[in-house]
Amino acid sequence: MSEVRIVYSSLEDAVDYASKARTQIDNYITNIGMVINTSISNLNGSDSYGYAQSAANLASQKTNDLAAKKTYFVNLENSLNSVISTAKSVDSTVATNISSIAEGYIEKRKWYEAAGDWIYNTFCVDLANHFSLVRDFVDGLKWVGDKVGNVLDKVHDWFKYGDGKYVWKITTALVGIVVAAAGTIAAICAIPFSGGLSIPLVIGCIGALATSIGAIITIGNSLATIYTNGKAITLSGSIFDDDDGNPGAARYYGSAGKISEMYEKFDYGDKATNEKYEKRGRDIDKTKVIADTTAFVCNIASLGNVKDYRVTTRNDNINFRYNGAEWYKGYSFTWSNIKRNILHDMGRTATTGEFKDGSFKIKLTSSDKVSKYSVYFKDKKFELGKLTFNFSRETYSIPEKLVEAFNVAKTTDNTMNFLKNVDGLYDFYTESDKNFDGSINALKNATGIGKNSKVFSIFDKYGTKTVKTIEDVVGLIGG
Repeated sequence: MSEVRIVYSSLEDAVDYASKARTQIDNYITNIGMVINTSISNLNGSDSYGYAQSAANLASQKTNDLAAKKTYFVNLENSLNSVISTAKSVDSTVATNISSIAEGYIEKRKWYEAAGDWIYNTFCVDLANHFSLVRDFVDGLKWVGDKVGNVLDKVHDWFKYGDGKYVWKITTALVGIVVAAAGTIAAICAIPFSGGLSIPLVIGCIGALATSIGAIITIGNSLATIYTNGKAITLSGSIFDDDDGNPGAARYYGSAGKISEMYEKFDYGDKATNEKYEKRGRDIDKTKVIADTTAFVCNIASLGNVKDYRVTTRNDNINFRYNGAEWYKGYSFTWSNIKRNILHDMGRTATTGEFKDGSFKIKLTSSDKVSKYSVYFKDKKFELGKLTFNFSRETYSIPEKLVEAFNVAKTTDNTMNFLKNVDGLYDFYTESDKNFDGSINALKNATGIGKNSKVFSIFDKYGTKTVKTIEDVVGLIGG
């Protein structure tokens, strides 16, 4: 089967070229008549040597040759116009027939869809193909886009399917260690010591303890991931050649992502020892689930903390409600207070009641201040019932350089998770057989992207994490 591709803009360029050539030939013939023939006819005296007549003959011959070429370009122009006219007529007939058939099966385009079609056809098709310079520029952009796209596809496939997945897991684990440490310090610093003995203090202490335990296990899981995937890289041979080495063994060890899975991959000599390590791994997983669940419950419970967001200290760090010399030990698990705290997490200010600029934007960079990693003791003391603990200063903070390192690690973690979630959504979009589990994962990917925006972060913080907690608890109960 043959295929004919007609580019109207190229044909129209050829017509324009033929027309210009015809015009230039006309001007050339006119100049010959005016400059040569007129000059010869105005000569005085006799032409005894025949030079004038010879010049006149040559001018006449040149004029005849040019006239023949002019006829050629005239015919070419007419033929091309005829081809264009015929092709457009056929195109119009085909388009009309297809449109007539489609109307019987496809719903009529809505006005905004038709407007979008017109904009695309006008600016991306007609305009891009009409002028040769624009067409060459667009073709150049397409060429560059194809080259860049091919490179990106290869990089994506290497990280997702090739030996690069081991490098990705190791990098993710290294970043995860730093982020887990930062989260633990932030959880401890968020404990409201200035409020004295109170429900918020108890919630904060339990939550910080659970977060610390979970972070320790996370760091252990990350180290296990680094070890097993490092072994996978060694077994895989050259990381840029997926066919050398021992890819089967590399995949076996590279699939481990935590301590329990690492224990399952290795043989410790006998069945009893293997079972002992496997049981130890399961106990670690159970402890992680209990710690994460406890931290999540404390996070939900902390929504009842009564806060006055108009009062700030320590570089805008939020404290509990302050009135004169009194610190309120406030706790109210009511909808009005919970809503107030959630709206503040979403970026709404307490004074204006409006969202701050940038609250809706997806922000991958982390810019935490030292205040987030600072513990504050009002009047340099902490009262716990009848006990009073005195300190040499009100604020204890970690070094600013360490905060900058935390911000770099969290920015890297945000970026890697963002790319992972975007890839997950793309996989779901391109799947032909979509199922319930895939839809749930796609929803998690969407909320995972949204957590980088203040306004949409609550869907991940309270929605996705609720689902994950339920899954973990069910899995723990079900063994």
